[in-house]
Amino acid sequence: MLKYRKLTDHELTKFEKQFNRFLAKNSVDEERWTEIQRKEPSKARYLIELFSDYVFDNILGNSPCLEKITPKEFRTYYFGKESVELIVVKLTQDAPEAFTNENITTVLGEALMHDHLKIFRAEKEYETSREQEMYAVLESGTFPASKENYELLHDWIS
Repeated sequence: MLKYRKLTDHELTKFEKQFNRFLAKNSVDEERWTEIQRKEPSKARYLIELFSDYVFDNILGNSPCLEKITPKEFRTYYFGKESVELIVVKLTQDAPEAFTNENITTVLGEALMHDHLKIFRAEKEYETSREQEMYAVLESGTFPASKENYELLHDWIS
């Protein structure tokens, strides 16, 4: 049974090397994979679903944080053992600054100096497993991240 969702064809092509290694570990070479796809489509779907779960388990297990960046808002989620902490930084409407992947700390400093910043923090205990909660947030448009930005903001508001 699929824990998360099946990777799209586009996502699967991005993980092609890993998928080939996954198939090899399951004693499926390129010729056998072609045959399975042609003659046993349900087995092919099953292998792709297994690999999809493997990919998501890897992403969720190795990423302590998820982030979402829009021009006027930066969100960082830290997934601890028993709860998730969210820190949201919003730029005011009159702020000339805008967030990008490359300039978060610079924009924070500029916005703080010009009072163009609002910060919110929330924490909630998991209702399901850490991975399921993290997966739901990941599917809402966030991306895996290190703890660097989270720690910067957490230390700043503590």
